[in-house]
Amino acid sequence: MALGGARESADSDYCPVIISTRVFAGSATELWCGGCSRRVGYLKQMAPIRTTSLDRKTNKRILVADDKATGRELVRTVLESRGYEVFEASDGIQALDSAHRLHPDLIILDLHMPGLDGFGVVKELRLDAYLATIPVVALTASAMQGDRQRAMSAGFTGYITKPVSLKTLRAEVERLLA
Repeated sequence: MALGGARESADSDYCPVIISTRVFAGSATELWCGGCSRRVGYLKQMAPIRTTSLDRKTNKRILVADDKATGRELVRTVLESRGYEVFEASDGIQALDSAHRLHPDLIILDLHMPGLDGFGVVKELRLDAYLATIPVVALTASAMQGDRQRAMSAGFTGYITKPVSLKTLRAEVERLLA
């Protein structure tokens, strides 16, 4: 799949509210802003690309944990369009369980989830020798001064604020999986 059709305005890369999707006959998926109900892009079905064992991008597994289904869907849609295998968890306990079962190449965690929040999850991950080296990105609406430093000090290796910039999401994932 390939991302295309994004608005040309300066803020077209941002979604003021989580984006929803609409699938049409299995050939394209439109991305819609949930706040203003405008189409902000689309994913078009493309012919499969033949890969070799040297092309590791399609083999990279990413775990996305967010208590909001629409947040997970947005991140999953963008990352799958880039060739990543994406797994989802709806809370911190599921995230830890999935991390143990899957041993993903990258974990993206919402900081504010019920039960065990993102800080609790990253603390447990860093204490587990099997999972301690996995890069973990904080995904949060917390954009106050000092929030990024607090997350990085807690053990996160990346930090993305909501509303999610699709460009920033793609760049951060690429940086951490390079």
